[in-house]
Amino acid sequence: MSESNDEKDVIAKASKLEAMKQMRDYSLKHGDTEKAEKYQEQLEMHKEMTQTLEKQETREEKREEMYYASIDENHDGSWLADDYNGMMMSLTDDDFLEAEQEDFLEDQLASNGELIYSDEFVKFPPLEKIEDESFWGSLRSRKLSVSDFVIRRLTEGLCPPLIRIQRMEESAMNEMLEFKAKGNMAFASKDYVKAIEFYEVALDDIEFPRPMFIAPEEQMSEVITILSNKAECELRLHRYDETCQSATAALLFDGGHEKSRIRRAKAELALGKQKGKSAAMLLQATVDLDEVLRNDSGSSTDVGIKTARTLLKDANRYLKIAKDECQQKNPDADWDFWSMQIRSTCH
Repeated sequence: MSESNDEKDVIAKASKLEAMKQMRDYSLKHGDTEKAEKYQEQLEMHKEMTQTLEKQETREEKREEMYYASIDENHDGSWLADDYNGMMMSLTDDDFLEAEQEDFLEDQLASNGELIYSDEFVKFPPLEKIEDESFWGSLRSRKLSVSDFVIRRLTEGLCPPLIRIQRMEESAMNEMLEFKAKGNMAFASKDYVKAIEFYEVALDDIEFPRPMFIAPEEQMSEVITILSNKAECELRLHRYDETCQSATAALLFDGGHEKSRIRRAKAELALGKQKGKSAAMLLQATVDLDEVLRNDSGSSTDVGIKTARTLLKDANRYLKIAKDECQQKNPDADWDFWSMQIRSTCH
């Protein structure tokens, strides 16, 4: 009788775990306690991940609700870019922890036990302790950045307790910086189409083998800058939908990135002014601009604040026109309630 794919997966996983146990016992037998402790740590990690997986089924309904809200692009003005949104949505997949576990076991075995769990993963505290400064301080001391999307999912109770760190190989990082520099040169020459091409090539290596949920500060910062630069090029070419997609991708990594907020707001404002376009785009623009003006981290620049104030006046003026038109067509429409609903969905 042939084995099903599920049965084969179970057998393969059991074989890896058994190999880990044997390597632990072998190390103990030959007096290498340090290596034995490393293998034991991996086995305990596997046990913890398995227990977490067993508890995830109750979150299915909430995940589905989140997913359908994210793909409804008509209910607000936010563009959740397909590639990057798909990457972020994978964070709440049922198979996320299992895939992380499988990848690590394979890499750990391939490294002959040299790959250390504590160096490869970030373990998040319980939701009630997520604001504990000691946790965030430990990330800063390790020079790690956590994407804004992960932080958002943490506060919603939808984030796995363990996420593996994504580190780009030095060669990939150098290649990314090389194409970024070429894109910057094309931008300086006002060849925005060519600049976009270079920026896209620069970003090719960041999606896999693992999504960049958590990464070294320098690497995540470079990715954000490239995405935002790409958004600026698209804005100058009047490709407003694409601008919103690129800026949103940057904001998934850093929701407080001023230039990306302003670039997306400019594109939303341009789209909202177009005849027949939804006023929801103008509302999203006001949310983006308000975020710049009240940036809690204090990272907003004087230039950014001045630009945001000017754009906000423009957005509010067009929103008033949209409100008047709406109430003329439908005197019973509750514009304020609708606006509040739209704003509550904007990020």
